[in-house]
Amino acid sequence: MNASCLNFDLSDDEQGGWKIAIGRGLAFVLADTCCLYMKTHGFHWNVCGEQFFGLHRLFKEQYEDMWTGMDALAIRIRELGLFVPGSLTEMRTLSTLSEQRGVPTWGDMLRELISDHSIQVDRICALRPALVEAGDTTSVKLVDERRMAHERMKWMLESSCSVRSSHVVLSVLETYA
Repeated sequence: MNASCLNFDLSDDEQGGWKIAIGRGLAFVLADTCCLYMKTHGFHWNVCGEQFFGLHRLFKEQYEDMWTGMDALAIRIRELGLFVPGSLTEMRTLSTLSEQRGVPTWGDMLRELISDHSIQVDRICALRPALVEAGDTTSVKLVDERRMAHERMKWMLESSCSVRSSHVVLSVLETYA
């Protein structure tokens, strides 16, 4: 993880230094979201195999959610008075996620996306305490929504690649016994 996104100077309240620090943190989250969006969209275009139809639809649902999330993050960065990274080069520079080259198998696509969503959740969780400390409830709400969205996407991907157990579950209550 790019540690510079975790170095916040919230002490300069009068000069709006906290806004710059928070805007920078949100820009890192935006960059990771952008790279994850591109990867997911590429997988949507290129998925093959017996899982094609379901994954093609799942990837579309996820990249559409990320598109909406990127816009919300960009708007918040602008509300804080900063400009938003607007080029792929800027996004790649700020992102901690790796690019995907070539076309992996559908199983490898799932594993890579699961890993990337985990990284994104960790990055959001690392940013949240600074938002709370600054009293920026708007940004806290936004990153909480994005964290929950990435956790949900990760869960859906994990559920899509799980191998069915030969054990038949007769009741959900078995889980709690």
